[in-house]
Amino acid sequence: LMGWQLNETNTGLAGVGIDKNSLPLYTGPIAPAANTTISMQKITGALWLYNGGITIDRCWIQPTGSQHLGSIIFTYDPTVGKWATSPTTITNCDIDGTAVTDPYIYADFAIRGSGIIAHNNNIYGMGDGIGLFHHDSMNSSIIQNYIHGLRGGNFGSPSQPSHGESMTIRNFGGSLCLVQNNYLESLINTSGSLFIQAWEGAIDNVTIEGNYLHTPNYCIVLNMNTHGYGSHIRVINNRFEKIGFGPIAYDGPAPETFTNNYYYNAGNPPENNGAAIDY
Repeated sequence: LMGWQLNETNTGLAGVGIDKNSLPLYTGPIAPAANTTISMQKITGALWLYNGGITIDRCWIQPTGSQHLGSIIFTYDPTVGKWATSPTTITNCDIDGTAVTDPYIYADFAIRGSGIIAHNNNIYGMGDGIGLFHHDSMNSSIIQNYIHGLRGGNFGSPSQPSHGESMTIRNFGGSLCLVQNNYLESLINTSGSLFIQAWEGAIDNVTIEGNYLHTPNYCIVLNMNTHGYGSHIRVINNRFEKIGFGPIAYDGPAPETFTNNYYYNAGNPPENNGAAIDY
């Protein structure tokens, strides 16, 4: 499926025919051992997946509170900065922040870390979707995730506004970050549906293909910031919802490839392509 074809019925647990209310409660540790697989469980707390090689499959992840640490799922230990050294896989899950009433949920990602393989998840109810934040050689694969219904507002003391990014890349040192066939909707305080900002380290080798992007700001932002982004950014066959400032903004190299990108037109299925975009 293309990003603009995703919805709550064909992603996450519903997409693989599982009634989330039938799942047993997870009683394992917050930081599972290396190479653990957790499958078909309801998880009501955070997960710290820093031991590496961990797979979360067909789970309903619905925390009841925020840890005030910035995410529901981490691929590192957020208290001491211990990072996983092998990829983390999260597939066919519902990651659901709607049970949290603490305003700090507005600052929480669904998944935050590096070496993230996230496929076919239904993600909603937190402040941000998926964030890459560490410079290592692991690749990331973000494919066919339905990221929608993000929540935003002010949190903390002193009060500050949330960002509301469906996906952000702040650091990436691998040979390929593939962002493919995702639904990236962010209609709250936002830096962009896909916000690429070289804040923590350099960024390069990102392919953005087959996605639906919808935001009141620029849909894709490429920001040099402190460390800079490289010349191998590819933007191919995406659909941009025409609101806000525009489809893409950049303050460094233009994307290496920008081809077959269109404004979204709901009345022209299955490609749903409206006017072509020439950046």
